[in-house]
Amino acid sequence: MTQAPLLPDHTLAFSRLDERRRFELLQGGLDLIDQGLTVFDGDLRLVAWNQRFFTLLEFPMELARVGTPFAEFMRFNALRGEYGEGDIESQVAERVRLARSFQPHYLERKRPNGSIIAVRGEPLPHRGFVTIYTDITRQRDHQRLIEERNVELDARVRERTAELEAANAGLHRAMADQKRMSAALVQAQKMEAVGKLTGGLAHDFNNLLTIVIANLAELRERHNTGAEFNEFLDPAIAAARRGADITRRLLAFARQQPLEPRSVEVNGVVSNILTLLRRSLPASIGIATQSPDGELFCLVDPAQLENTLLNLALNARDAMPKGGGLVIRIGRHVVTDKEAAELDIAPDRYVSLAVEDTGTGMDPATLTRVFEPFYTSKEFGAGSGLGLSMVYGFARQSGGAVRIRSEPGNGTIVTLLLREGSKACAAATEPPRTARSPRGARHVALLVEDDTDVRTVIRRQLTDLGHLVIEAGGGIEAANILENVPELSLLVSDIMMPGDLDGRRLAEQARRRRPDLPVVLITGYAERLDGPDNAGQAFVVLGKPCTREELAAAIDEATA
Repeated sequence: MTQAPLLPDHTLAFSRLDERRRFELLQGGLDLIDQGLTVFDGDLRLVAWNQRFFTLLEFPMELARVGTPFAEFMRFNALRGEYGEGDIESQVAERVRLARSFQPHYLERKRPNGSIIAVRGEPLPHRGFVTIYTDITRQRDHQRLIEERNVELDARVRERTAELEAANAGLHRAMADQKRMSAALVQAQKMEAVGKLTGGLAHDFNNLLTIVIANLAELRERHNTGAEFNEFLDPAIAAARRGADITRRLLAFARQQPLEPRSVEVNGVVSNILTLLRRSLPASIGIATQSPDGELFCLVDPAQLENTLLNLALNARDAMPKGGGLVIRIGRHVVTDKEAAELDIAPDRYVSLAVEDTGTGMDPATLTRVFEPFYTSKEFGAGSGLGLSMVYGFARQSGGAVRIRSEPGNGTIVTLLLREGSKACAAATEPPRTARSPRGARHVALLVEDDTDVRTVIRRQLTDLGHLVIEAGGGIEAANILENVPELSLLVSDIMMPGDLDGRRLAEQARRRRPDLPVVLITGYAERLDGPDNAGQAFVVLGKPCTREELAAAIDEATA
């Protein structure tokens, strides 16, 4: 019986290949590698290599044989100056000593021809090591080019930085233009705040105050019987005038006035604002304040500060449609050098005014744009988007800063940092408006007012001034009188009246018929009549409530 072969035919065929054939097969595979490769045994003799090794390092092919000592390669390199100056045998011995440690190693060597070779060696399990040689010249050239480009980029950045600094200096030179733009921004926001707070309030409230103040003043003039009588009358008149002052401060936000910073007692400003807010905000919103003991002054324009606090309170109100809490916190704050650099303000003592609400809050995307002019997260028509940008502009113009913290569902805190002032430099209270004495000529006046009680008060003031008075309860009735009574020499009319013909349109119609007719318009709103629709009309506007002296001064101005 013939015994079957122990190995497959192809295995036997391969085993029959002579040693040289196996070497040629292995060598052919190694020569396909794009990196140089050598294998040295435990005696540091060459056992394997590829053609790329000899080409890359420019070794003679005479060394390409099994058994070539590692030292021969080192000696060849040393002789051609690869390792610099020094004793050849010492250079060879040192490298042989390091190789016999059979430790992993990596080095980058720059050859005399300028090429850079990366050498990575790894020990074999039974001593010896395999080494890979890689030409990284192009890689290092690219790296050097990148570094040079980085240097060039840094130079460009420095150049652009200098240009930006020059541009910044130009911005400082354009301060006048910035102030005009900021003034327009503040004015627009004032009008928005007035519209929200005074709608349906100021006109009716001023009508009531007109009746109260005029009748109390008349009562004191006609029935002044001494100190006991004035003990009750004077407080009533003073209280009514304080109410008039409140509405006048509110309505002043809608007028163009010169704005000058001065040392202002902060608690007083906040107290005035709280009075307005408690009358204007829904009962579902609780209002509170926290402040240190004693007076605290800051250097601001008081009207702008009031306007800023009003806008912040209105924003807080809009963020709490179902009610919540509003807190105004007043305190002192010392800005350090680090904080000053972050806020772009001078390190100094500041007054902090924080308006905190428990409303819906804002997400990070909204916070990044919250100070942009005309940006608003409210529904279309619900706001102009100028509120917080006006607050930011006010703080910056006042030499301070504004910070805001908010999270969705956790409310918002807006903090103003304003330069601290002192009581010593606090500005004196502005003198009250003085009216001229009623010395004008006697007129036949047409008085137009839809509120009977207010009309009665103003009629009595006109008659006390010596004028004859014809009354009308509305615009249509007044227009008929103007057409049929040529003796009329003065028109005194409320602006806000029901119907299609309000006071302004009535005055315009009267001027078209009688261009020289003096006109005094009375209003409970902070209205201005100097727009393009009223060019050349020259109407005198008198705010409610008004005294007899103020009415006389307005008539003198209209007839001048």
